[in-house]
Amino acid sequence: MEYTYKPISKACLYTSFILFYLLSLFLDNSYINYLLGCNALVIFPVSFKGASRTFQIISAIFVFAGFLIFSLSGENWLTLPLHFTSTALLLSLLYFLPFINNLMVVGKYDKELQNLLQLRSKHLGQLYYRSSLIAYILCLFVFFSAITIVQGVVKNSAHKISEARLDPFSSQSILRSFALANVWSPIEIFIVLTVTITGVAYFELLPWALFFLFHYCSSTGASGGSPTEKKSMKHQKLLQIFPADN
Repeated sequence: MEYTYKPISKACLYTSFILFYLLSLFLDNSYINYLLGCNALVIFPVSFKGASRTFQIISAIFVFAGFLIFSLSGENWLTLPLHFTSTALLLSLLYFLPFINNLMVVGKYDKELQNLLQLRSKHLGQLYYRSSLIAYILCLFVFFSAITIVQGVVKNSAHKISEARLDPFSSQSILRSFALANVWSPIEIFIVLTVTITGVAYFELLPWALFFLFHYCSSTGASGGSPTEKKSMKHQKLLQIFPADN
């Protein structure tokens, strides 16, 4: 009974948190924001218990520093829950990721992506560039969920590669594309927070973001030699890192 009670209670806590946050977006009510903060205070010890030791230490340090600063600020302790609502946007995004993944599976889009990766793919170099491109495009629309979607597709497409070689292969091809997309993507949480905090319009920030993006791509792609030689060198480097299994 206890085994089934804990997951249900956690699901109810997180779901109520998301519902309070969605209500706060449409209703400018201080009571809803206060209930949202109180819910966050209840969620924190529950999440702390299930986190790894590294995250427990980091969160404990930040929470201690936050409580110390709050106590020195002289604010009323009854307003403490209102300071725990800033992460609601990020938690809401993470909450809906499994639903996005399920939509991809139900619509059989993952099968189409797998067929696209395997179409006339003769070596790991082609698979690397295709998976990177697909991850880059998906990250612009479905954000975090693109990582798990493309990882599953790459795993099914590269079934001949051993597990020890598949993990670094997928991480390099997917996470690099994810990082490049997040430099300028309007749905990236840090871009949204930057625009909100600074008050700078997104289209004023966009040229600078694209400048850093193209500068990174040009700096990593400049290796000297002809385009054919560069392509051959990259292919050989990939084969050195991820040698094909016999």
